[in-house]
Amino acid sequence: MRRSLFIAIAGVAAVLAACKGGKSNAGESFPADFNALPDTARVAYVMKNTTPDSVARFICRAAPGQVKGAGIESLGVATSYAYEKYSGNDLDSFGDEYDNFVSSLPLADKMRMYVMAGVEDPQGLGLQLGLEYMQSVRENNLSVDDVKRELGSLTVAFS
Repeated sequence: MRRSLFIAIAGVAAVLAACKGGKSNAGESFPADFNALPDTARVAYVMKNTTPDSVARFICRAAPGQVKGAGIESLGVATSYAYEKYSGNDLDSFGDEYDNFVSSLPLADKMRMYVMAGVEDPQGLGLQLGLEYMQSVRENNLSVDDVKRELGSLTVAFS
């Protein structure tokens, strides 16, 4: 009994140590000259060192400057590079996570991502964002106050 308790505690300690060993600050794991590299080289580095879904999250967080020590100057270039280099299940995983990440963003952040991607004309962007937001309102049962708050943040973010 005592031995199995010791083994269980040792196992939990090992798992906790492994989790603690990972760096909590994503910027600490990039090479010193990482931001001097072009976007495609940054994405290639991340592709070599992590999974496709993590690459999608990296691109989506680095483009608006949310990753310390790493930025993406052109969301379109970075995303296109990953789409060109991945194939099969990796391509599916990357694309699914990228789409899920962007669709889960608050309205103002989602609009910023669409603007940074530069794949939609301004009138089409408004229509696309409006249609997606209406679906989000229905799916998430947003209240009038929730909608007002999000629209207010959108107005402030782009004024």
